Order: sequence, then C-alpha cells, then structure tokens
Amino acid sequence: MVEDRILAIPVDYSSLGCLLRFIKIINIYDLKKQKELILFINKIEGWLGESQQILLSCIASQITGHIAEIGVFKGKTTAVFCSAAFRDEIVIHAIDKFSHEGLKGIKEEFLTNIYNLGYKDRVCLHEGDSSAVAAQFEDSFFDFVYIDGDHSAPAVRKDIEAYYPKLKPGKLLAGHDYPVNGVDNELRPVVDELVKNNNRFEGFADFSGIWAAIKK
Repeated sequence: MVEDRILAIPVDYSSLGCLLRFIKIINIYDLKKQKELILFINKIEGWLGESQQILLSCIASQITGHIAEIGVFKGKTTAVFCSAAFRDEIVIHAIDKFSHEGLKGIKEEFLTNIYNLGYKDRVCLHEGDSSAVAAQFEDSFFDFVYIDGDHSAPAVRKDIEAYYPKLKPGKLLAGHDYPVNGVDNELRPVVDELVKNNNRFEGFADFSGIWAAIKK
C-alpha cells in the first residue's frame, strides 16, 4: 500500500486492474482544477466521495458515446460525468425509479440541478425499474455502464445481468459502494460472483469503493 500523491489516500496498486490507466490520468491532472471540480460537485447532495469524484471524472473524460447511470438520486454523479465529458456526442442515460422511502421531490431536484448546471442536453432521463428500462436499448449500445441503484443482492444481480448484453465488448462496467472485506453489505458477493470471478469480464478493479471490469 502506498499513498497516492494527488488523492492523498492509501492505494493498493495491485487491486487497480483496468482502472490503472485512469489513475495515471489522475496523476497528471491539474490539482487546482481537481479542487474546483470537487467544490462544484459537492453543492449537490449525494454519497460520492472526493476521490471517487476524481476517478469517475477521469473515466468520463475518456468516454465517447452513451453512458448508463443506474441510480441517480439528485444528480451528483451525473454532474461529474457531464462536467468531465468534453465531447459533445456524449449522452448520459439517467435511470431511476425516484421512489426513495421517506423522501419526496427527488426527481424534481435532479432535473433542477441538471438544468441549472446547463447539462440538460447531455442527459436523457429514464424513469422506472432499472432492469426493465434495459429492454429499451439495443444490445451493445453503451460505452460505459455505472451501477449505483438498489444495493440489495437481488437488485444488483438483476442490474448486472440486464445491462451486460447492453454494454459493448471491451467497454467498462463499474459500480459504487464495493465494501472492504468484513463489512456487512449484500453487494460485494454478487459483484464477486458475476463480475470479479466471472470469465465474461477481465481486469477487475477495486479503488476507493468503486468496482470495475472490462467486458470481454
């Protein structure tokens, strides 16, 4: 374990897998711009850490085409993707049921945040169950799929299986909240079974709670 000179967090480089090239991009980023990005994104409520924001912004900066974001809440990660994607042809497909228990007006806040930031032309909203929404897309449609919706084992399983055929071969599947060993979380064993230890994928990576792998 070493400390990354930009992120200032312990990094196990042996676990980076397919994300190593994005970590290299992080290390050539302008530190001032990183801080500006974090201040900008943190105005939106959500659960995305600063190192995660930087990593996902680096990934988005290398993507052309269509991104599927499953579980968007108020748009924090959506804003990261939009702000980092320099190419006009990028489209973020924001997928959410907006049925958060005890909370109202989440969809309206998401739309307000995206519109106020000037990103409405980059975002296509799909309201509904994420695994059902997958049927709207042709196979090999997405250039990047990011899963951050319902974290229960059945839901994560459904999302991975539903979006696997929708992702182009050679492209990145990733997700949020991959916990350290020993943490009680339903997500990890499902990701391990269907992605990490599955021959449909390669280059599995685990960095700062973000998991990722490349579809063969």
